[in-house]
Amino acid sequence: MSRVLNSVLLCCSASLLFPQESGLVTGKVVDDHTGAAIPGALVTVRLQQSAHGTAHGEEASLVTDTDGGFEFRHVPEGLLSVHAYKAGYLGFPGHPTYGRASAMVHLPQDQAPLMIRLTPASGIGGQVTDEMGRGIAAHVSIFSEDPGRFPRFRCHGAIRIDQSGEFRFAPLPAGRYYLEVHNVNPGLFLPGQPVYEAQFYPDKPDIRSAQPIDLTAGQGVTIQMRLHAPARGHAVRGSLNATVQPEIWMDIAGEPQVGIRSDFGYRWDQKAQTFEFSDMPRGAYTLHATWNIPMNHFAIATPVTVADEDIDGLVLQASPTNVEPIF
Repeated sequence: MSRVLNSVLLCCSASLLFPQESGLVTGKVVDDHTGAAIPGALVTVRLQQSAHGTAHGEEASLVTDTDGGFEFRHVPEGLLSVHAYKAGYLGFPGHPTYGRASAMVHLPQDQAPLMIRLTPASGIGGQVTDEMGRGIAAHVSIFSEDPGRFPRFRCHGAIRIDQSGEFRFAPLPAGRYYLEVHNVNPGLFLPGQPVYEAQFYPDKPDIRSAQPIDLTAGQGVTIQMRLHAPARGHAVRGSLNATVQPEIWMDIAGEPQVGIRSDFGYRWDQKAQTFEFSDMPRGAYTLHATWNIPMNHFAIATPVTVADEDIDGLVLQASPTNVEPIF
């Protein structure tokens, strides 16, 4: 078995190991899907709370042997965390799944060998293309679904892809996912040019009609997402009785809300208290406006549907129903 017996094998601090201490932490790292041993996994033991008044926070690391085993000797008594990680599995530091590959040990009470199970990571990759099948730059978002929680759909991540159109989301836990593309060709917008509508995989305008992507543990899926041809966008204009410059943006309506940034020619005229979004793609949106004045926060949301013509004359009116006190 691999053992941490000297500072040569330590990844972090040798202060975790005290020759006078007799604590022992042993165990094995296995694949949660197959039960097979995982050699070469990085295992870290960290002192969370010492039983003898020594400083906490010390840690040491090693890699598992060919049988997936590990052994730490001369470990101080107290509460310790043990974490395992290997590329291709969930649970790497900083990831929401970190805790899945961890165990807590309280020495000297806990003497049984540990069994740490690593879940194989899944992934979704592929390419976004224009209507001609050419790679295209855009923003790609991935949403997970859990019918038993609220909100039902949650954004699991978002990336900006270049002109190759290639993307990859990994590592991902097993589950059901949806992909969405918007803000196509960001930074290349020119007033009056055709614009792409936001699109859910494979070719739907909203998440409820989109095709889900179901992942099992360790599964990799590759997809191709071709966008509809761009069309002429339309302006959305209106006024707002805000005494200070507000923050105004538009989301695609529905659940989840997908942010549309100000690439579409957003302008605000403080003197006239008017706003404009030019060249908006067709679709159903929620128009949001927020602003603050001393002791009060204003927030307005109103539905807007962009079809085949410009929208003029929207009036966003602040009222007691959309004022929140600031304490």
